Amino acid sequence: MTRPLFRHALVALGAALLMAAPVAAQSPAPSSAPGAPWLTADQWAEDLAVLDATVRDRHPDPFTRTPESVWVARLAEAATTLPPMDRTAASAEMIRLASLLDTHSGIFPDESGFHIYAQDEWTVMADGVHLTAAADPAHLGARILSIGREPADLALARLRPYMNADNESATISMLSWMSQVPELLQAAGVITDVSAPHIVLRLPSAVPVPLAPLAAPSAAIVSATGKGAGPFVPGSRSPRRLELTPFAAHVRGRPYLDRISLLAVGDLDAAQAEMDAGRAQVVLGGEAEAAPLGVLLLVLDPGHAPLARAEARQAVVASIDTRAL
Repeated sequence: MTRPLFRHALVALGAALLMAAPVAAQSPAPSSAPGAPWLTADQWAEDLAVLDATVRDRHPDPFTRTPESVWVARLAEAATTLPPMDRTAASAEMIRLASLLDTHSGIFPDESGFHIYAQDEWTVMADGVHLTAAADPAHLGARILSIGREPADLALARLRPYMNADNESATISMLSWMSQVPELLQAAGVITDVSAPHIVLRLPSAVPVPLAPLAAPSAAIVSATGKGAGPFVPGSRSPRRLELTPFAAHVRGRPYLDRISLLAVGDLDAAQAEMDAGRAQVVLGGEAEAAPLGVLLLVLDPGHAPLARAEARQAVVASIDTRAL
């Protein structure tokens, strides 16, 4: 029979120090929006004191894996970080705290009402993370290259502090299913939207399906006169200048650059003068069949802070010494 460990956080965290099967709750659906603080600072202080006393009382050797000094320091840190947190964030933090113990002690996601993605399943293997169950048969066996905004190996590294494993094989086994828990991925900073994580796959074999959108009529971005422009839309023009703006609905996504100005110059001396005056950042040209003088690609992702603000992107561009480049 499970004995309660905490006094206040009993509903979500009441089965610690006992192994639990990785069965995640199915409802309600997870939410990315933060909620109100779960408990007060006094309530958390009482719960952490109970946790500390219970660990010392029940565990035959609680500090084999983690020095006692680290355990005490982490309890003190938790007393400060937990009070502002909502129930989901606090539950994840308590899972991380309990992971300092051993494989036979811990708080597990199902005890906190966390979820598991049901559409696809993946397994951590020696050569990477692979889909072992997929809604699309073409994806079965695919290797996961990234989860959310992190490469797969870095995403797993971010989750390791939540693993109460004594050895590498146990860690890999736990990562296979705990990396599919959206609340933990969010707490570890891997994803921001728990309802729809962005996962990049490398398919096990070439299939035509991913290329179909590129051949679709909607992917043929052209100007008013029928000239192709790819992910950029032609705008204002003059005899020597053409302005291009990004096409937000392009099949491959919005281009990172906010604007491209193409300027025709007479010769290399004129091109150098444009560079020196700060009116040009990249020069392409030279003798016939010669390689370009230089190619510079500045990637600014407007999808994430702080580059979501136009003034931030302008500040980055202004800070680059194009003459030195």
